[in-house]
Amino acid sequence: MIFVETPRLLLRKVTQADYPYFRTYLTDKHMDEMMLRSPCHSEEDIHSGFDWFLNKEDRAYVIVHKEAGEVIGNLTVYDKVPPEVAQQEAVAGKAGKSLSFAMSPAWQRRGLMLEAVHAVIDHLFSQENTDYIHCGYLSYNVPSKMLQEKLGFQEIFTEHFSLDGREIEAVENVLWKAP
Repeated sequence: MIFVETPRLLLRKVTQADYPYFRTYLTDKHMDEMMLRSPCHSEEDIHSGFDWFLNKEDRAYVIVHKEAGEVIGNLTVYDKVPPEVAQQEAVAGKAGKSLSFAMSPAWQRRGLMLEAVHAVIDHLFSQENTDYIHCGYLSYNVPSKMLQEKLGFQEIFTEHFSLDGREIEAVENVLWKAP
């Protein structure tokens, strides 16, 4: 099932045939760092991670490059924003959604994720009852920061926490539907 389509891309629901992409994605140490996720060390970990995308997250999509005919990334729409975002005065009483996304390293820096996320934003604002979209990034994830800035996201708050002896800063952004 196609969710959105752009001139170069289509976003569709994850299927069993997407396992090879997710196997690579879920074992990428750089992606683990950028997304602050636990590494998948075993086949069982990989299958469990893939099962989440395939069966547990209703709005998990793969990004397919039309010309190449291959999965090059993934994007998930969450119909509820995290509680720490929903508690912010600026969004109180508003309908929000959250986004999470990743692009295969070989396909980065070509404007493809910008194209995909822009199409999803357009869809969420025009076709669904969405007042704002939430998206965040870890302060050292410069590509995500730059992408969100290009799309017009604005900081709503910053979180600081410790993890494994490291101090982490997470920036939480929102993009408002144009009046």
